[in-house]
Amino acid sequence: MPWRRRLDACMGAARGLHCLHAAGVVHGAVKASNVLFDESWVAKLSDYGLSKGATMESDIHSFGVVLFEVLTVARPGDMAGGFVDYALACHRNGNLQDAIDPAIKDQVAPECLEKFAETAVECLAGNGIERPVIGHVLRNLELAMQLSCL
Repeated sequence: MPWRRRLDACMGAARGLHCLHAAGVVHGAVKASNVLFDESWVAKLSDYGLSKGATMESDIHSFGVVLFEVLTVARPGDMAGGFVDYALACHRNGNLQDAIDPAIKDQVAPECLEKFAETAVECLAGNGIERPVIGHVLRNLELAMQLSCL
């Protein structure tokens, strides 16, 4: 899947999560396999986990994991030290470009990559109260899309 379609899918999933959170509903099972596509490639959230203990903040954290999965095509269990730790370390060390899925590496503008990665990092903040609300995440993804056109 090309980068712009992946980014559009992330925005679609964020819109769905925004609608849920605006209504006070926690998804509880945000993960890449629960983002489905219709015949027009519009992303839809599925499989509402409604798990006990899930919060809007935990939905945001899980969404951050999905963002890094989309960028790298790694899965949470792929890295011995942990996928999230790997992605965060790549971002922190300034070598996230090396972790990008080779199929899209040449499609991601540097400014877009920085905004996208910054958004994922914010979602993965260790303290739930430090994580952004989904509306902020969606705005950042929309900005990343604009930056992808530069």
